[in-house]
Amino acid sequence: METVKSDGGMSWEMVRLEVLCTIVRGSSPRPQGDPRFYNGDVPRLMIEDLTRDGKYVTPQVDSLTEEGAKLSRPMKKGDLVITVSGRTGVPAILNVDCCIHDGFVGFRELSKTVDIDYLFYYLSNLTSTTSQQAVGAIFKNLTTDQLKNIQIPLPPLPIQKRIAEILDAADALKRKDQELLKKYDELAQAIFINMFGDPVKNEKGWEVKKLKSITTKIGSGATPTGGKTAYKATGISLIRSMNVYDFSFKWKDLAFIDNAQASKLNNVEVMSKDVLFNITGASVCRCSIVPDELLPARVNQHVAIIRAKTEFLNPIFLNHLLVSNSVKTNLLGVGSGGGAVMEAITKDQLEQFEIIVPPIKIQNGFEQKINNVFGQKDIDLKSIETTDNLFQTLIQKAFKGELVA
Repeated sequence: METVKSDGGMSWEMVRLEVLCTIVRGSSPRPQGDPRFYNGDVPRLMIEDLTRDGKYVTPQVDSLTEEGAKLSRPMKKGDLVITVSGRTGVPAILNVDCCIHDGFVGFRELSKTVDIDYLFYYLSNLTSTTSQQAVGAIFKNLTTDQLKNIQIPLPPLPIQKRIAEILDAADALKRKDQELLKKYDELAQAIFINMFGDPVKNEKGWEVKKLKSITTKIGSGATPTGGKTAYKATGISLIRSMNVYDFSFKWKDLAFIDNAQASKLNNVEVMSKDVLFNITGASVCRCSIVPDELLPARVNQHVAIIRAKTEFLNPIFLNHLLVSNSVKTNLLGVGSGGGAVMEAITKDQLEQFEIIVPPIKIQNGFEQKINNVFGQKDIDLKSIETTDNLFQTLIQKAFKGELVA
């Protein structure tokens, strides 16, 4: 085994992950949607479950029958899992006994030399690194062999537990702040429903039009030749699906391209007030308005630009409509095919998608109300960024041996 000397002067063993646990891949019964295997009483963890619960996760979107569970990968409450497709490298601890989808790898029979919470945070710290190792033209995947060879620094167990306790406390503070942000989003959606009703049921009888007829552009871009190796340190922003979240834009890992690269993507130049919509992968249907300070910008093939004809369609209204629960369910096809969720939406599907179109004056009135809500949210966001930066600093220090002696 290797050893590494921390910045604090301590020597910690480096141990391959496969030495610390049994590593198993999730699986899905075939054929997909077969009633013999799906919609039973055995919960199955899906990638979309992770966006909700954080460190501890409870399956809520899919389930299997007892027969289906035999063809899947059963795991126990308290087991650690990690995503290996779509949104790769994200770990979680299971709140219940369940099966795992083939987009996960599970870690079972954990060695007594490693604390599970410590391992969770170490793998969380590696998420961006493991994501970069994922391969695939459209859907990125990590291999079991890649995970087996991850080197884990192993300080004495009491130090591992102390590190995990400190990071738990910092993470709890961060999640409390995130819950505050959710309240603003929930308030915005409540205002939307109060003014317009359910946009799918359309109880208020608004006019309905295909998205193509009330937009000037719907389209996605491409990744420059060479992929990540072609990105620049500065230049024109290249927006990827990892940057687009509901109601917000994540600046972390924003890519840049030069003028020559951008000229090849002039057909997907991003304009002020464009709606950004993820069309592939685990983040499909995430949606936000482009921040003006990001411009000039282009998008890659996983993100679509939706540019509204503003005489008919207010972009803020459109953003809130597309992230509403009923519209997301409609777009994703949740509930069909034995709980299967579509992982890609085509340009044609977006163009033909029908939405309610209330009078533009009413849509503009909605924007004014939302601006008041999100103005206060932006104020709180600045203090929350400080909390998040503190957590990132702590987690970096933890695995350098600077957090505890």
